[in-house]
Amino acid sequence: MTRKSLKVLMAALFVIGLSSFLCAQGSLTGALNGKVLDNEGNALPGVTVTVEGPALLGKVAYVTTEAGTFRFPALAPGSGYQLTLELPGFNTIVRKGLIVSVGKSTSVTVKMAMATLEEEITVVGESPTVDVKSSKTAVNFSKSFIYNIPMARDLYDVLNSIPGSLSEGVTYRRTSYIAGGTVRGNQYSLDGVTINDPVVMYPMTNINIDVYEEVEFGLGGHSAEVGIADGGFVNIVTRSGGNEFHGAATAEYYNEDMQKSLLSEEDLIAVGLTKPAGWNTWQDFSLSVGGPIIKDRVWFFTNGRFFKWERDFNHIIWDDTIAAGERVYTLDSAPHDEYDVFGKITLQLAPNIRLMTTYNLAIIDEFFYTNRIGSNLDITSTTRWDHETGHTISSQLNWVFSQNLFIDARLGYIASDFPLPYSEHAISNAPQLYDRYFRIYRNNPRFEETYLRHRFNPSVVATIFQDDLFGASHEIKIGAEYEYTDGNWDWWRENPWLIYTYQGGPSYPTATEPYRYRLYNRICGPSEGTTVEEESMRHYGFFIQDSVTIKERLTLNLGVRYDTSTGRFDDQHHTATADPYGVLPLLIAADPTTVYDDWDIAAEKVLTWSHISPRIGFSYDVFGDGKTSIRGSWSRYNEYLMIQYFSLANPMYPNSGGWYWYDDDNDFVVETTDRFSMRYLPTDPRVYQLEDEIDTDASAPYTDEFTFGIEREMARDFSMGLVFTYKRKTNIFEDVNDFGLGKDLAWQGYRPNSPYWEKFEFNDPGDDGEFGTGDDKTSYLYARLAAAPDIHYFLTNVDGAYRKYWALQLLFNKRMSNRWQLLGSITWSKAWGNIGGSYGLSYGASGTFDTPNSFVYEHGRLNYDRPINVKLQSTVILPLDIVLSGYLNHRSGSPWRRDVTVYIPDDPKYWDPGEAIGVPTELNGTRRNAPVTTLDLRIEKRFPIGDFGTIGGYVDIINALGRSGYSISGDPGGYVDYSDPANPTFTNWGTYGDVTGAYGNRVFKVSLRFTF
Repeated sequence: MTRKSLKVLMAALFVIGLSSFLCAQGSLTGALNGKVLDNEGNALPGVTVTVEGPALLGKVAYVTTEAGTFRFPALAPGSGYQLTLELPGFNTIVRKGLIVSVGKSTSVTVKMAMATLEEEITVVGESPTVDVKSSKTAVNFSKSFIYNIPMARDLYDVLNSIPGSLSEGVTYRRTSYIAGGTVRGNQYSLDGVTINDPVVMYPMTNINIDVYEEVEFGLGGHSAEVGIADGGFVNIVTRSGGNEFHGAATAEYYNEDMQKSLLSEEDLIAVGLTKPAGWNTWQDFSLSVGGPIIKDRVWFFTNGRFFKWERDFNHIIWDDTIAAGERVYTLDSAPHDEYDVFGKITLQLAPNIRLMTTYNLAIIDEFFYTNRIGSNLDITSTTRWDHETGHTISSQLNWVFSQNLFIDARLGYIASDFPLPYSEHAISNAPQLYDRYFRIYRNNPRFEETYLRHRFNPSVVATIFQDDLFGASHEIKIGAEYEYTDGNWDWWRENPWLIYTYQGGPSYPTATEPYRYRLYNRICGPSEGTTVEEESMRHYGFFIQDSVTIKERLTLNLGVRYDTSTGRFDDQHHTATADPYGVLPLLIAADPTTVYDDWDIAAEKVLTWSHISPRIGFSYDVFGDGKTSIRGSWSRYNEYLMIQYFSLANPMYPNSGGWYWYDDDNDFVVETTDRFSMRYLPTDPRVYQLEDEIDTDASAPYTDEFTFGIEREMARDFSMGLVFTYKRKTNIFEDVNDFGLGKDLAWQGYRPNSPYWEKFEFNDPGDDGEFGTGDDKTSYLYARLAAAPDIHYFLTNVDGAYRKYWALQLLFNKRMSNRWQLLGSITWSKAWGNIGGSYGLSYGASGTFDTPNSFVYEHGRLNYDRPINVKLQSTVILPLDIVLSGYLNHRSGSPWRRDVTVYIPDDPKYWDPGEAIGVPTELNGTRRNAPVTTLDLRIEKRFPIGDFGTIGGYVDIINALGRSGYSISGDPGGYVDYSDPANPTFTNWGTYGDVTGAYGNRVFKVSLRFTF
């Protein structure tokens, strides 16, 4: 190592040491590098290379090294970059048309000829499509690509369009399964700042696509710079204005008259529906303006968006027809209003120092919270989404010391206020009711609530280049970050009761207790602010990544990161639970205030996860021409300590007492003359011990990932790749029933070999529901014995819990040139294990491993398993400048299985004689829903307005192929009654065969947009 290079390295390390925080968010920039040769192929040192482009403030110039190399290491992504190469005695070369992509290196080789008469030669050459130095698997969406493809104009639709991804189907969360991870396993970065919600890990804010400059989607082989993504890494880089004023206005619209139901009105009426659920109106208005405040010094970009829709949904109506076996629906409208405001200032503080600051405001309001609308909810069980407000602020300082050293420092802050009060239809002073047969909730939702979240995240990363260090060239990244997050959950109920019924009558009757109901009591205060759960988390991280290129062909990407995170409970106060019927003293005769009275929680450290994550990859330039790369990687991704994990151990976490209620006078009124017996009660907060609720020695779940693939530039602007990926996630953190025995004996609470559970075999009558026919089979479950201790839930790493995923993915990408573009993917995959990856199965309290029944038919396909997933997105500019775009998606149907609920024998050897226990009778994936194929089209015509701008109109045809049908409860499972083993009976689910919804609208959306 030379003395100069040693000084550069020491200077960078000194800056890192002073900063005490590190970057784990990914790159905001791309790189442009290359080599200059003479006509005989010899390296040319001393060439002045100048870069300029629309995305660059001013110009930057460097001189080639002794090896003839140059690099511009921190360029904003964009097209139209130009290189000018000058050397006395040689012709000046101007190389145009270069494209820089975020997170990628664009490499070029330029030859300069000697000349007696110097002249300037302009070359418009290819911009490479293959990054032969990277070992990651990634696709990039440019703003021009997103501009044309028919999709909704926010983050969610962009996520669902990337190769192999799959929507969870919950619009408000904007969650997707990406690259075999869970819906919480993706990292979202906005201008280098992580925007994941620290409590639950879905995106904390929405980002209008009109502010995107480029989006990088990392699908595998993430470098050590990326911290928490065991699924996908979504890296959004926003627009930055420019030296010329520019702007755009877009309006999209459709209403009921612009959509056609593909199901007949007669058929819909026959099944009790009015029409397929859809959007009655859709209005989306967006305005962007950007330009210089001071040319080459200060730029601005701003955007405002108003987004409104109204959607019909079919609400179940609870009335006397339910008891007759009919389900009646009414059509209600759920309006949604959303406001997004974005602003960005870019300042060139010095020729080598750039500062960017952004602000994003998102406000969302829904009359009905559509995430909690379903065929199992009466209209009284609806919630309002009451003006959620999110603020996102980020600032990035980019300091380029030389072409061999630059530093990025970043600061991010996010705050979100998310209120969910009852809708106007809820009956707040009544108990919540749930009919177990019809599976319908009514009277009100679970509780009213408000979420408050904050994330503060400063970071810094230094990038150092060394061309000849130990016989190879190196790109070394060193960084560190600090993060503080907190999450407050305010929840309350005026009437704390939840009562289970069965066809409107007693929910769990027996021969001796014909009027037995199951009763729950929410343990919370009666009004806002009386039960606020408060937690916080601090995280420190450090990483080093070295990309070592040997003989310009083989690159080794060697990285490692260290992270340590600590979660804490903050000081909290619980207000006494309401007792409208005066029965709490009867429920806990020894001490009625145990869990229902006022109490406090002192601040304490809960859980610390510290871990090392190695990342090793390689890339080999097969032919040495920069067009073919073979690459592979092995990576370990340790999971982020989201607050929800340890909040589950907080006594303030939403919990209930469980009871049997014996309504002996059969008047369906909870009163002091009734009898009660306890089923479950959470830990007494006065004797609460953290170690009894959570394994304080637990460690982070982790994913091991292997990738191997090849990518080839097939033609100018067109590349293809084939990638194989394998992932296995273990050490999964979940709740188990430990019977209060502690972590060493916790297996006795949920493993099949426990002394407290007995295997009970039963005859399953099969799909036809009749005993003694050909589809009968012997199945089994585990019943809790009378000698078992009381149930107690404990959070720990579950031995034997796992998720696996492999995929073979063909990717092809044609950049916009010659009037067309294409992004396509064919993904063949398998996802299997014993715990899924949905939102409800990835937060630590899914209940998956609470009983040995979790291990009955446990190793099936996961809920996001889709063996075939094909996506084609293309734009073609036709004659007369008519633009045609399309988005085709074909995917396999979702997996499912038959389940039954078994009433075990009414035998005193069991803890609960006659108890109802739900179990599967086959592996998940034994059955699969029909495959889905969708096609959306867009046709647009643009007209120039002199030299001022362009105006265009387009029509989107959504559901062009006419997909339609009915949602039918087709599970042939039901209730197998073995309370009298000699005379078992079977009853199908109360919803079996019911039509619960319809789909099948073709929509014509019209839009106008003006650009200047």
